[in-house]
Amino acid sequence: IEKKKTFLQQELASSSSEIADLEHELRLRVDKKDKIRDDFEAQESVLESEIDQIEGDIVDLEREVAGLEVSSKFMYHVDQSVKMQRLEIDKNERKLMVYQQMLEESRKEIEAAIGNKEEILTKVTRQVSDFDIYLDEAVEAEQEFYQ
Repeated sequence: IEKKKTFLQQELASSSSEIADLEHELRLRVDKKDKIRDDFEAQESVLESEIDQIEGDIVDLEREVAGLEVSSKFMYHVDQSVKMQRLEIDKNERKLMVYQQMLEESRKEIEAAIGNKEEILTKVTRQVSDFDIYLDEAVEAEQEFYQ
């Protein structure tokens, strides 16, 4: 009984150590996901600012084109510039969509990690409860033995 009691106490200590290690790993993963999310949000903000600036530039160029009576050659170059800026906007919007998708995936991974932690805590709680039952049974058996 004493050996079983010692074994169960060692198992409890081992389980507690494993829980602490898993919680630490989970915290590291959550911190990493938070950093990734923050980086993506910062990049998203910069891209949105660039898109706004480019759209403002396009509006300015379109006003200039409408207000000026210039040669067709100048109009051609202005038109090409607007097209290039529109292509740049499209490229930045695609980047923004990719960053938003990556951010959503990171959010899902964080939620999954939190769910895993809850599942682990439930298992450990069940193991501790089982250990308490085994310990109570061992104490009862020891008392019956001495009686």
